[in-house]
Amino acid sequence: MRLNSLEKKEGMGPLLEICSPFASEKKAMLWLYELTWAHDWMSIESKAVDIKNPDDFDVIDFEIHLKAKSNRRYTISGRVMQTDWEIAQIEPLQVRGTTAGGSEDIADAWCQLCISTSEYGELLPLGDQLISMALALRDDRALAKRLPLLELFLAHGREEYKWIQGYVSDGIILLDSDEVLYKLIPEELRYLDYQFSCIEDELQYAFLSQEDKQAIFDEEFRLIAKKVREKKQKHL
Repeated sequence: MRLNSLEKKEGMGPLLEICSPFASEKKAMLWLYELTWAHDWMSIESKAVDIKNPDDFDVIDFEIHLKAKSNRRYTISGRVMQTDWEIAQIEPLQVRGTTAGGSEDIADAWCQLCISTSEYGELLPLGDQLISMALALRDDRALAKRLPLLELFLAHGREEYKWIQGYVSDGIILLDSDEVLYKLIPEELRYLDYQFSCIEDELQYAFLSQEDKQAIFDEEFRLIAKKVREKKQKHL
């Protein structure tokens, strides 16, 4: 599909428009939309946001919806501003994940996932960053081999997602610290939260590099994910 015909497609809207003054940003964003139209597992939405700023720059919110090979669903969202010189990301890209599909009786439980582009990746045009993240999340099982927190997310399911707010590099974030609600959280998840907290405390004053500390957390993620899968397999 030619790029100039892509520009005429209905629904391109605010996100492409805000990137249009910058050649590299526009080209990358057109590639993103071409990918979206070529595959039914991906869609994108964007809208203008009325946020006052000194120079009255345009601000856009966007959200990319994905269905991965694991049947999990993901969203990538962000907020960008068009300045005189560049497209500025005024909020970090956020990734959330949930199960394969919801129902009228059970609300979708979405978990925040601490997944971001590399420091080098952040220098690329926005469209390139989003393409990289979308393609990586599409094959989330392969990505989990490099991101242990995602491996634990994939081992868990709806029964855990409704209590877990997010998966971060050093553990999980439970939904609420309120004492009454906290007691409703399954004991297994409360212990898991405590387990990661203990590791963090032990490593706080350890003479280890950040990379070595992260390797310890990563190993724990993988061990826990393996135990979760084994336990669920026994109950099938």
